[in-house]
Amino acid sequence: NIVNLTLLSVSCVYQLKHSGKMIRRGILSLSSRTFLWHENPKVITSKRFVILHHRFFSSGSIFEAEIVSPLEKDLKKALKNHEQIFLVGATQKKDIQESLETIRRFQYRMEKWEETLKTEEELHNDHYYSALDMAESHNRLGILHENLQNYSKSRSHFEASLRYYKNEVHPPNIFHAEIGEACNHLGALAGSEFELELAMQWLQRSEPHFRHHGKSMFEISDDDEDEQKQKKDPPHPELRKCLENQGQILRFLQKHREALDLYLEIEKNLLLDNKEPDRDLKLDMADCLLALRRSKEAEKLYISVLEETDLESLT
Repeated sequence: NIVNLTLLSVSCVYQLKHSGKMIRRGILSLSSRTFLWHENPKVITSKRFVILHHRFFSSGSIFEAEIVSPLEKDLKKALKNHEQIFLVGATQKKDIQESLETIRRFQYRMEKWEETLKTEEELHNDHYYSALDMAESHNRLGILHENLQNYSKSRSHFEASLRYYKNEVHPPNIFHAEIGEACNHLGALAGSEFELELAMQWLQRSEPHFRHHGKSMFEISDDDEDEQKQKKDPPHPELRKCLENQGQILRFLQKHREALDLYLEIEKNLLLDNKEPDRDLKLDMADCLLALRRSKEAEKLYISVLEETDLESLT
């Protein structure tokens, strides 16, 4: 079992670097749970490690055949419709744009990154003119280049998207989630290349745009952090993801106490409809508790997750 865990940990590192995505929490969870295995083998059995595998790879991109087939048909239909636009005589730019956007959506859903990139570049160069269109297009181009591991081009597009959102799309001195998202992408890109300090700086820049979305920078006061006020005027939903990403980086930097504080804030203020913490949040909190040598509290959370998980559905 220990050998298998080591191999799975290496696999996680490879996937992290290969995909160009934000740091996956699976790699952090594996190391802490390996420690727990040594300390108390009765808590986690080899069968229960299925949870770790499911947790890491569930966010991957392996399609089932029954999902791919309809998408292939839809994409072929969209390509055929696009060809017919040029056979009917006079063509309107708007019709071409809408047709290309439909093709791009299907290509993206099928993760045909190179084809999607070609379509998006055609739209970007020939059909987008407004500042908002350009900001969104630069954002999509950044994601596509990141998926293709063209990191310098990806960064350039994310920076261009941020400039459009800040300087041309949204009024100055107003917090807005789209600006936060642009900063978040730059943080994710830095994180995927293990530039952890830079990633943290970008994520901290994005945080106030989610926390105070739509508000003027001159209206913010200490009372905006008050729990009752947050319930009446909740922050943008993406704040949770922003704090979770910060937590992952803090854990890489061995700042487990600070990471746990962020997870506790999520538990206290950012769960929808006052729900119980979900499995991922419980595991994140348990990992931090374990790193802080609060193993009894960590064990309680791990067992809670196992009791709530249908193990048979993961095998």
